[in-house]
This record gives sequence, structure tokens and C-alpha cells, in this order.
Amino acid sequence: MIHPRRNPASENILLKLDVEIHQINVRRDYSMISTGPLVDKLGWIALKHKDELILRAKNIISTNKNIVHEWLKDNPSFECVLPSGGTVCFLKYYFDLKSETFAKLLLAEKGVFFVPGSCFDKEYYFRLGLAQDSKLFKAGLNELSNFVDEHLIS
Repeated sequence: MIHPRRNPASENILLKLDVEIHQINVRRDYSMISTGPLVDKLGWIALKHKDELILRAKNIISTNKNIVHEWLKDNPSFECVLPSGGTVCFLKYYFDLKSETFAKLLLAEKGVFFVPGSCFDKEYYFRLGLAQDSKLFKAGLNELSNFVDEHLIS
């Protein structure tokens, strides 16, 4: 006996829709969280060489920490606590110029990009990443020095 309020044809359509929606969601979840077979293969290759990659990264970070340490000696309007085990720090500066304005001017004039400290509620700081190519890293700090010499130091 069919229940008077139930419609078997409608229930069958709803059941089919539920199955299709589930299949769509499974595919969507897979495509949203998966990077695809090419990236999976590259990741597998990287893991096979993880020791060399980790050593390379540590060397770059160590070199860049030394670059910052030496650069700070010649740039007393800046200070920084270099991390012992991380790749990011905050570069404090002592100029009356908000970090977002400073960052935009520096980018426009010198092509050097820093994330303004104001993005982290740390005004008068820049976020400084230590993991990039050491030659570019040093060149960027030198351009920062040039900008400061040209515009902020009387």
C-alpha cells in the first residue's frame, strides 16, 4: 500500500538526485584538494631528494641571515631579531612613515616589495622573508638603503 502523502516517483527522482549530488561533491572535493598527477609526481621526486633540498634551504636561510646581520651594522635606523628556526622576521624601522605608505613608495621607486607591518598590527615594521635567492635578497636590502638615503635621512 502506498502512503497517501508519499509519491514513489518523486522519491525515486530525489534519491537519484541525492546520488548525483554526492558524486558531484566527491569529484569537487577531489579537484579542490588535489593538485593533480603532475604536481603529485613532482612532489614524489622532491621527497626522494628531501635531504639535499633541506640542506639547500638551510644554506640559503643561513646566508640571508648573515646578509641581514651585516646590513644592519650599516643601517642603524633598522633593527631585527633574526629567528633561530624560522624563515620570517619583522624588520623594525625608525622613520615617521606608516608601513603601508613606506612599502608602496619603495615598490614604486625601487621595485622592492615588503609586506607592511600594518598587515600584522605591527606598524613601523616590514615582514622580511629569509628564504629567497641571496643575490636578490641582498640587492633588495641595498635598494632599501638607497631609498632611505635618498628620501628619509637628511
